[in-house]
Amino acid sequence: MKKIKRALSLVLVFCMLCTMTVTGFAADTTSEGQTDFMKVVHLDAGRKYFSVDSIKKIINNASADGYNYLELGVGNDGLRFLLDDMSVTAKDKTYSSEAVSQAIHAGNEAYYNFDTDELTQSEMDEIISYADKKGISIIPLINSPGHMDAIIDCMESLGLSGVAYKNSARTIDLTNTKAVAFTQALIQKYVNYFVGKGCKYFNMGADEYANDVTQDAGGWFAGLIEKKGYGNFVTYVNDMAKIIEGTGMTPMAFNDGIYYNYTDNAGTFDTNILVSYWSSGWSGYDVASASFLANEKGFKILNTNDAWYYVLGRQAGNKSGYTIATAKNGVQNTKYNKVPKRYSSDADPATEQVIGSMLCVWCDSPSASYNSTEEANIADLMKTFATNNPEVFTVSNSGTTTPNKAPTAPANKEINLSVGGTATETVSGDYSNVKTADDSIATVTAEYTKTDAPSISYNASASVSKGQEYTDGYTAGNDKYPSKNIIDNNANTFCWYPDAQTAGKYMQVDLGAAIPFGAVRLTTPSGAGDDVCTNADVKVSADGNTWETIGSYTGEAGKSQIFTNTVDTVRYIRVELTTAKNTWWKLAEIEWGNVDASNNFTRMAASGTVTQEASEQTTLTFTGVAAGTTTAQVGDATYTVNVVGDAPSNAPAASTIYLEYWITNRQVYENSNNANSYYREITTRTDGVTTETGVDVSKLAPNQAYSNFGGSWNNVYYWQTMRLDSNHKQTTGEGVDRTANGTTLTHIRYWNNAWQYQTSDGKWYSRKSDDQLVAYYLQKTNVTKEITTYAKDWGYEPGIGDNNTSQVALTVAVVYPDGTVSPAESDMYSKSTTMFNYWDNRDIGIVAPINNSDYDISKITVTDGKRSGSNTAIWQTSDSITWNKTTNDAGSEWYNETTVWDETTNAGTTPMVNGKTSNIKWSAKNTAKLVLIYLKPVQKETNLHVVYWDDSINAQINKSDIQVVMSGENATYTNSLKNSSGVVIGDKKEWNSNDKSSSDYLPDDAYVTNSSGINQTFNKDITLLPNVDTKYQTGLYEYQKADISQDGKTLTLHYAVDNSKVQAKYVVDFGKPVNVPIGDILTGEAAAKTIAHMDFATEYGEATVTRGQDNSITFTPTSIMKMPVIVTAKIKFEDGSQVSPKIAFIPASNVMYEESFVKLGDTSDWETTGTAGTSKQATEKLGEEGIHGYDESYDTDSKFSNSSAYQATLKIPSGKDFKETDKTTFTFTGTGFDLISECGKNTGMLLAVVKDANGTPVKSYLVDTYFTGDEGTSDKESIISGEGILDYQVPVVRCMGLTQATYTVDVYGYLTNGSGAVKNAAKSAEATTAEGEVSEETVAEVLDDMSVKNVKASEVEATCMDDNSVLLGGTGVEETAAKSRSARAAAATPSANVYIDGVRVYNTLSENHGANKYTGSEQNVKYESVYDYVKNSLDVNEDVPTKPTVYVEYDGDQEIWDIADYKQQGPENEVYLTPGSAIAFALDGYKDGDTVQVSAKAINKNADSDGVVSEALNGIATASEMYYTVKPQKSGDDSYYVMIDNAEASDAVLALSNLKISKNIQHAEGADLKETVLKKLNENAAFTPETFKVSAPENLKYGKVATAVIKTSLDVANVYVSVDNGEETKLEATNKKAVENKKANLYSFSTAIKSKKLGKGTTHTYKFYAVNDQGDKSDTVTVTVNIT
Repeated sequence: MKKIKRALSLVLVFCMLCTMTVTGFAADTTSEGQTDFMKVVHLDAGRKYFSVDSIKKIINNASADGYNYLELGVGNDGLRFLLDDMSVTAKDKTYSSEAVSQAIHAGNEAYYNFDTDELTQSEMDEIISYADKKGISIIPLINSPGHMDAIIDCMESLGLSGVAYKNSARTIDLTNTKAVAFTQALIQKYVNYFVGKGCKYFNMGADEYANDVTQDAGGWFAGLIEKKGYGNFVTYVNDMAKIIEGTGMTPMAFNDGIYYNYTDNAGTFDTNILVSYWSSGWSGYDVASASFLANEKGFKILNTNDAWYYVLGRQAGNKSGYTIATAKNGVQNTKYNKVPKRYSSDADPATEQVIGSMLCVWCDSPSASYNSTEEANIADLMKTFATNNPEVFTVSNSGTTTPNKAPTAPANKEINLSVGGTATETVSGDYSNVKTADDSIATVTAEYTKTDAPSISYNASASVSKGQEYTDGYTAGNDKYPSKNIIDNNANTFCWYPDAQTAGKYMQVDLGAAIPFGAVRLTTPSGAGDDVCTNADVKVSADGNTWETIGSYTGEAGKSQIFTNTVDTVRYIRVELTTAKNTWWKLAEIEWGNVDASNNFTRMAASGTVTQEASEQTTLTFTGVAAGTTTAQVGDATYTVNVVGDAPSNAPAASTIYLEYWITNRQVYENSNNANSYYREITTRTDGVTTETGVDVSKLAPNQAYSNFGGSWNNVYYWQTMRLDSNHKQTTGEGVDRTANGTTLTHIRYWNNAWQYQTSDGKWYSRKSDDQLVAYYLQKTNVTKEITTYAKDWGYEPGIGDNNTSQVALTVAVVYPDGTVSPAESDMYSKSTTMFNYWDNRDIGIVAPINNSDYDISKITVTDGKRSGSNTAIWQTSDSITWNKTTNDAGSEWYNETTVWDETTNAGTTPMVNGKTSNIKWSAKNTAKLVLIYLKPVQKETNLHVVYWDDSINAQINKSDIQVVMSGENATYTNSLKNSSGVVIGDKKEWNSNDKSSSDYLPDDAYVTNSSGINQTFNKDITLLPNVDTKYQTGLYEYQKADISQDGKTLTLHYAVDNSKVQAKYVVDFGKPVNVPIGDILTGEAAAKTIAHMDFATEYGEATVTRGQDNSITFTPTSIMKMPVIVTAKIKFEDGSQVSPKIAFIPASNVMYEESFVKLGDTSDWETTGTAGTSKQATEKLGEEGIHGYDESYDTDSKFSNSSAYQATLKIPSGKDFKETDKTTFTFTGTGFDLISECGKNTGMLLAVVKDANGTPVKSYLVDTYFTGDEGTSDKESIISGEGILDYQVPVVRCMGLTQATYTVDVYGYLTNGSGAVKNAAKSAEATTAEGEVSEETVAEVLDDMSVKNVKASEVEATCMDDNSVLLGGTGVEETAAKSRSARAAAATPSANVYIDGVRVYNTLSENHGANKYTGSEQNVKYESVYDYVKNSLDVNEDVPTKPTVYVEYDGDQEIWDIADYKQQGPENEVYLTPGSAIAFALDGYKDGDTVQVSAKAINKNADSDGVVSEALNGIATASEMYYTVKPQKSGDDSYYVMIDNAEASDAVLALSNLKISKNIQHAEGADLKETVLKKLNENAAFTPETFKVSAPENLKYGKVATAVIKTSLDVANVYVSVDNGEETKLEATNKKAVENKKANLYSFSTAIKSKKLGKGTTHTYKFYAVNDQGDKSDTVTVTVNIT
């Protein structure tokens, strides 16, 4: 065929020379379409499943439209085609076909679960055979080494480890030889299959390597190159190519990975690969150009321009792009041979290297519906693309699969045809008078027809597809349920299909004739039971061959569903199953009829006569006359007719035309010595001009030329070529500048007897005889050093010009990514400003910067300014310019700029400012314009980096690091960072001061010399940093310090919140509202003013802020705090003044959040139980706050935290082993968390998976919350018993010891019947450890039972609350007696509840980032579990004489136990002290002033009691775990210990959970508490007064003073008191005289309680005892006082 083309070209040239007409012959060579040109449609059948019928429809349309290939992307993320034999042998290991098939299937379902997930081999056989008959060849696509989600899942489930690259979900690690071998062996099977089916091409994909991994982590091709892994990619692609070539097929791959960023030092790619060129890249994605791959490397190109991309379901306006609107625009306006180019200066690939084009339909959202609308969308895109490219497509009007539809109303469209060619359009209505606007280019004939209303008789019958032993009626011998029942207008009768539902089986109605109707209604009988339709397509057809799906149907007993008919006349209605199901199928009615506006259905009879409406239509036939464009008005629609072919009558003949050279109104000369070199003659002998593609005009004009200005020759440079019409010709007239009046063109040719030019959109137009072709030039300026900037107009330096002519100024500067301007503003006037003569309405001309190897341009802006200085006409060197600026919230100024070009809005265009087209003019003399060109460094290994870091949250501030382009490979900050004197200072490495006067401060004028020779400084004003969160632009942050990385390549500038700019700071330790008095934030004169209005702005977190009637401010967090939340209160006073104070709300070292902070899905089976309280937490100023983790608003909680929780009720479905809740999630920043839940006899399991910021699981917890309480003994009553919840607010998951960072936790509730967890009647000894902990084997089986994926049993911390847990071989929430597996299976279906009551987060702030500002007792503390602390204080397996921890358990008598004998009481993470019990443990390293706090709560408290009776923690009555101070006691050997008791008089269980202690305190070693504790517990008072009562307030507000009053009988001599186990104070009776005078019969003693001395938010223990005259002591009375 190529030889034929060359022969035709020679004939054509010969004919031209002989002045013969060859129009018909030339047209014939293209009008039939190029049969060897690849015309491909791509369907993403990997992400989304497409049925055989759906694919056949696309094949039908492709065949009718002239395509010759269909690329089926069956392997793209998913792998939705399975071979009969899927066995794989790799690395001497064979994986069975069943195992591989099941693993691929599971991977597909994990990616997206369709009813049917894969095509079978027989179905693919059918598709390929069908396509072959239609003249369509199949190209398979199975993508690797990326887009492999399902295959990676498969490998991992088969036991291959480490297969994923950098935790990617879809890309294999190319250094993992097992993963590579398995992938290649698997794909080899598919290659063998498809070559056996006659396929010629196989696409390996090879695009977007690790596109779900950040570049810094090694993702994408740039990251792969940075990690030195690109050579592995080259090897992999070449190996895949060999596999494909070895079968005789041609390998294909997408272009972006082939020589990415022109990298050719990692290996050479196989040039036999057909490159599917889809994108020329974008900012940060630097792919090799098509011309480089084709012209320099020799690849053939399949043009896959993403202008033709459509992502299924994306509608216009979707910000992700590739919408139906962009696709339609692409197929209409981007020609088949328009290969993507990133820069207009890029060359095109050679024509012979481009062998085809491909239109692509992608399914990035597999959930997007594929319905009749989408079928029509895709069909329209295919046809439009074919119709608009008649040079290569032959569109058939016969054999189309479009259902019979009436002509539609006319709509705007383009029609493309050749000279002498025709195109036909049929529209509804009478348009017999239509004409073209220019019949010298195209004519139109209109044939109007009117059809009278016909009458059509019909008579319906019903049928069904045949099934096993099926006869129409039900089964042999039973005809009670025949198919005729579905058309008998009786919903009580039905057709019953007595066979399992299988895809492809159907019930159908034949109307006997095609008739019109508007809708179909289907009805399922009310008694259908399980025999309802699982899923079916509702189809209609006029002839039984071509079907249109009008909807998808799922049956519901007793319900009807209506489907809108989209086909004009229908004979057949079919309900065809698409999903398999083991049940039979009942259908009561298939009806046809019409619906009204209210969707009321009117049924048509089973037989009758239909009279159609009369129809009118016009057939328009357009005929091309001559090359050009004209229009035809068809009603309100405009048809644009483009004709390629002979020229119009006024087009110049083959005579010479001229390309003139100009810069504005001055002529440009190729040779300054030749006055006639200002133009170029173009004749039919000019190389390439008589070819179909023409010649690039930029190659006809000299790149560098000359223009005379002021008597001297100046170099000028080619810019672009324009076609100017006769009314806008470029001349030397003053002020004549036509650069904005013409049409920009790229190519010119002499074709079909006419001079034609091609515009940037690829369209050809005929040149008229009076058109002027002008190559415009620009002058190269010196105003920017980093890039080359061209300008149109000539100008002056300051101080030069005509004294009689006023001037204006144009300044050009660049902006680095950190906001630094070069040259600096102080140098702009002298270094980068040009003066111009001023006249009215003068625009600034053209400023055109050019991307280079160091920088790309991201944005161009313009700012106005005015002259400052002298008033002469000529601007003097002593003058300056004042620029218009804006001031941000921080008070920093920036230019008040207008964006005229940016890389996103103007993607695909050349960066430039055109003053004329953008209407940018100087407004008056002595004004100025500043053009700022924003630079984006090209990524290079030699670049240096600047990182802005937020120390407050330990996170990077800007989205990506800022790069400094350096010359030389050895440049580092260490050897290149200098001060203003040019002395290297980089070897210092750190500057730890923000005081500019300090020698430890990084100088503001420190710099490195970049590749452009510019001394580049670093912007420390973060408020002016581009592309950062607005919170950093408020001025709240200040610079802290700077440091250089170990390798010397990164300079990090550190920032933190400037506390001086925050008026008030409060500590938040609960998720409740906080109320702030207005007096805390308004001081001085502002405090006395009347407030008129208040607004609030919240930064760094989510919260609501409201104003109270007393002008107080209530702050309510609405999400878990990740850092301090700053509220700006914008307060306006009645006198018009205003202030904007900032208030900081700072998370405490532990913060308890209620269940509402846990996110539920849009639909969730979790519901709120109880009614949440509305109280506020205490207002606590930073540095004065009380205990972190205590608030009096929780003192009365008796059940759920704040009286509410999330609850999900689980019931195991019949035939299942488990039930799972929907996922709930929460995200926190810190070092750990508690998940708070409830435990009882009817509570299930919780699974919590902790993931880091990359989504990688770091910890997993499986908790059985089932808990039966204590059973009681013969000599002891049960303390915790009953039904339902037995323990509220239990920290069932305690995750501690994480690295301080941000994590997301997914929580699921489960109920399992234990069938997989317990394989025998009793748990084996191996399954449970000696400590009663859950074995890994059990966890694995439970996870398997619950179908939990991607969680490894070895990495799960499993805990249970009860010996009868399913995790320990018990029955859990099932009947306790049902111990055996068979008994459990036979038991009634179990149900249970699971709860989420809140989340407690630890250490949101680190010591160096805010925690060091807490009050003293809350600094430098650590959190440890009480149980872990006491357990770890002694190795339980050692037999040692000392007892650092002892436990007292009441069992009828008090007895000391050591920790080795201690069996934890109560749920995990809590220690229970029943009445009469105590625990004591020794401390090592404790000193006075250290923090020792314990979190505690009361369980099973009687409603009318005072709660726990305890010397250490007296009076606790709440079910909410909160923190309390405990005072260590000194033992006889001067060591310290803590003893916590629950007295026999107590009516509640005391639950201890966590310790908060100073970091210097450790587990004691060698301490012996046994004798000390025994002595203390068994102390008997020597004296018992007749009366000894103490009264004191339980809570005392900070700032107040109270009195503790002691009443005693007269046998008491004195009373002694100690506070917090401190020194004792002797008290004297205050009423001795009253007693002596017989006016009182009791002594009164008192002592003052001074809250300010004790400290806000603290808890204190007062101990009193009495002494008689003999010195005998009484028992101690203890009271606890909370300072609130």
